[in-house]
Amino acid sequence: MNPTIASLILIFSGVVNVQPPFLSQQPNQINSPSLKTEIVTDNMTENSQSEILGDCAGENCGELLVKMREIWPEMVQKYEADCQGDRRLGLAVYQEPIMKVVSFQCWEPSADGTSMGFGLGRLPYPGETAPFTSHWQCVDKQCEKTVSQLKKQYQAEISQAEFICATKGGDLYLSTSTDGVYVECGFFAPTFVDENGDGIADWDKGTSAGISVGTFKLSGS
Repeated sequence: MNPTIASLILIFSGVVNVQPPFLSQQPNQINSPSLKTEIVTDNMTENSQSEILGDCAGENCGELLVKMREIWPEMVQKYEADCQGDRRLGLAVYQEPIMKVVSFQCWEPSADGTSMGFGLGRLPYPGETAPFTSHWQCVDKQCEKTVSQLKKQYQAEISQAEFICATKGGDLYLSTSTDGVYVECGFFAPTFVDENGDGIADWDKGTSAGISVGTFKLSGS
């Protein structure tokens, strides 16, 4: 990817009615959901490999960042754009039940050695082949039937929404009304505390958060 080319970055919007743009958020390109887009140019100073903080499971975090840029260019560019100025980018590698993931973190400057940080998002570790997707929180058969209808009628949009929600470590929820099926991604927005300046969280806490995916009209409803 030419670093001078502007990239389209995804942000969830409200109602799904417009023709979605064609984006490459995953290695296999798919259509995005109906999303607002904003242009983020690459004329920013890149984090050097020596500046990347974190715990990358024995790997150099700067080298891992280079790999992640090659695999997920738009997503990593968005994370780096959200951690500019005197903030410092950090990475952490976690082994989850079915796959290894890379967490992107942003650390605020600190004068006393204790830093506060926040989560930017997470992506599959290079080489992982397990599906990277979020789960639907359904409590009955009707909900499961509605999810199947959404996936059939809005295949590309729902697939991309499942991916973006997964980058937040979230789950998808739905509710129905006369307006259609409202879908939301619910997740915990993490805040980290580093007490010794090594870029590794000594403890963290999460705040409940939600992002609106949109309202979908189903055929025949």
